[in-house]
Amino acid sequence: MRFCLRIFILLVLIATLNTSGMAASETLRDVLRRYAVPMPENLDLALDSPVTSYAALDDASDFVIGYYKEDGSGALHPPLLFLRYDKPNASWKTGALLNLNGSLGNSLPSGKPGMECGGSLLSIASTGEFFFVDTHANPSAGCLLVLTKDLHIQKALSGWFLSALGADLIVFHESEVHFAPTHPMEISVYDLKKDTTTRIYPLAQDDLRAAFTAKLRAALSTKAWCRAKNNPCDPKLFSNDLVFPVEDNLAANENALAFVVQYEAEGFGSRASAAIKPVKVLYIYRLAPGPVDYREFRYDDIEKEFGTKSLDSVLTPETMKKLFEGKSSPATP
Repeated sequence: MRFCLRIFILLVLIATLNTSGMAASETLRDVLRRYAVPMPENLDLALDSPVTSYAALDDASDFVIGYYKEDGSGALHPPLLFLRYDKPNASWKTGALLNLNGSLGNSLPSGKPGMECGGSLLSIASTGEFFFVDTHANPSAGCLLVLTKDLHIQKALSGWFLSALGADLIVFHESEVHFAPTHPMEISVYDLKKDTTTRIYPLAQDDLRAAFTAKLRAALSTKAWCRAKNNPCDPKLFSNDLVFPVEDNLAANENALAFVVQYEAEGFGSRASAAIKPVKVLYIYRLAPGPVDYREFRYDDIEKEFGTKSLDSVLTPETMKKLFEGKSSPATP
C-alpha cells in the first residue's frame, strides 16, 4: 500500500484533534506562550479567543503561525489568519486570506479555478524571502500557499511542499485524484522569481519507467475487467510515490535534487500484482546550469555505483560532475 509523510501527518492531526476535543480549546495566547514568543499586546488579535487547525514555524529568525478562529461549529471558516514575529527586529506582522477557493476572485494568485485552500494547516516552511504553507484537501491533494515575508500571498500551487533549492526554487509534489484506481506521482519545481512552474517528474524518456510500463502491459487484466472496475488500465499511469520516510529519501541543494521513488502495480488487478513486484528507483536531477537533466538508477545498484546510500553524498560536486559532464543516462530497461 502507498504510504507517505503527508498521510502520516494527517493521522497525527486527526489524533490531535480528537484529543483536543475532550479539553478546553487552545487560545492564541496559549499557543504563543507555548512557543515562548512575546505577546503582541499592541495588535488587535483577540489573544484569548480559541484557535483551531493551525501550524507554526519556529526557527532562529522567525516565528510564524497560520490559524483559524474557532467558532464552535466544527467547520473551518475564512479568514485564514497569519501572524509573524521577526525575531532579529522584535516586530510583529499580520496577514489574512479571505477567500480560500480559487474561483472566488484573485485572493489566490494563479490558483487553479475551484482549487480549495481552506483545509487544516499541516506545516509551514521557509527559505530566503518566502514562507510556504501546506493546507489539507484530502490525503492525495493539498494547497501550497507561497507567502512573502510581509505575509502577502504570492502564489497558490496545487500540491504540497517538498524542499527548497537555494533561495529561488522550491520542489513540490502535485496533487492527485484521491479516489482513483492508481496514483501516478508528479513533481514540479516552482521558480519564485520568475513565477514559473516546471514539471521534472515524470519525463518522457525515462527508461526504467518504460520497462515497468511494458511489464504492466503484458500482465494487464481483460478489457471486461477494466470496464467493470471503471478503470482506464493505462499502464503508463501506474502508482508511484516517494519512498517513506521522505526526509530520508529526498535531498537537495541549490542546483541539484535526488529522491527515491517506488513503482507499484496496484490497481491493475490480482494478476499484475502477483506478477510484478514493487521497484525502487533513484532519480538525480541537475537543475543548473543549463536545462534540467537527470539520471536514474535502480535503488539496489546505488551502493555499488556510489559507495553509499546517502542521498546527500550523491549530490557532491565530484559525483555530479562525473554523472553529467559528457555522459548519457546510465539507466537501462
